[in-house]
Formats: sequence, structure tokens, C-alpha cells
Amino acid sequence: MRIAILILLLSSNIYAQNLYRFSKKAGSLKVQRTVTVNRINENLARRVLSGKIQEQVRHDRITLRATQRIAARQPQTFVGSNNYLKGLSRQFAGRPGWTDVFKSGGYNGAHHIVTKSVLKQLGYGPETLNNAPSVFHPLHNNKNFELTFHDHATQMELYKKYGIQGIIIDFFERINAINRALGMPEYTPEQVQQELNEGHLWAKHWGLKWD
Repeated sequence: MRIAILILLLSSNIYAQNLYRFSKKAGSLKVQRTVTVNRINENLARRVLSGKIQEQVRHDRITLRATQRIAARQPQTFVGSNNYLKGLSRQFAGRPGWTDVFKSGGYNGAHHIVTKSVLKQLGYGPETLNNAPSVFHPLHNNKNFELTFHDHATQMELYKKYGIQGIIIDFFERINAINRALGMPEYTPEQVQQELNEGHLWAKHWGLKWD
């Protein structure tokens, strides 16, 4: 029975889009990221990885693996897939700035840039949500900024016209305007581009319209 369960777990993870393995040594945090995609999306997958890449080909799919060091910074400085941000929050739990990540008076968890409601309306489930491009932001649960984070109707219109790319660009334009007005740190062009790369790979992997 145990062997059967192990085989099931392994087979379910072989083709998972993103897998993260965190490790700590001498106060240093490393993450090994494994990305498995169809060969047609190989170049997109390479864009989201940093460091030396190992690869393994299985039929029409390729698995890419890379390891990088992660410095402890404030939550808002990290962008990436939702499961990556959740993993970071567990690794940095208790550090200054990370104690309020899941509290409603704090970051209220990682924010799915493409809202859960939109993805559900488009017919996508938990695995797609888990890999969706996300950010941390301290205004995520603030009712005064509800439409900045959860404007489902506008996102559906953007999706029809401009795809996932349009939704991501619109979000960062909105939130950076608010950040500037309130004197909060803005998401940098590098962070925005990183999230666009993540979103492009995610969209192509799950069959979402990109542009």
C-alpha cells in the first residue's frame, strides 16, 4: 500500500509546473526550483530560472532545475508564483516584517494578480491557482483598495482584449500609482518584468490567453 501511495505522489509531481525545495545551511537560505513544461515552452521556462540550469527530457516534456541563494528581505520585494511566495513565508516565519504575512491586518497572504474569481470563471482549478503569479502587498486586505486587487469585471474585460499580459501590466500600473501617492516602495521594472516572465510561462503552460 505504501509503495502504491509513493508511486501516486511521484507521478503527480513529475509534470507539476513548479516545485520548490528550500534548504537552510549556516544561516543561508537556498531554493531549488524545478520547472516541467512541454518542449514548446522551454525558452519561457529558462527565462524564469536563474543560476546554472540542469535539464532532463522525458518524451515531449523537459524538466529544468536550478538553485539560488535567497537573502532575507521584506515580503513586498518578492514576486513569483503563489506556491513560491507561500514557501518563502514559511522559511522566513518570525523574522521582522514576516509575522503579519497571513494576518488580515497585514498582507492577508499572497495576492493572486489574476483573481481567484476570474480563474474560476475561466474554468481553472487549484493547481492553476497554486502556480499563478502573485505578490505580497500590505494593502491587500484594505477595503479602500478592494478594486485595485479584486476588480473581477475589469480583469475579465482585460483578459478578452489583452490576455494575462494585460491584467499583469494593469495591476502594476494601478498599484505603483497608489504606492507613489502614499510614499510606499514601488515595484521596480525588474520585478514587473520578472512577473511578466512568470505569467507568460504560466499562461502558456495552462492554456490561458497571453496577449
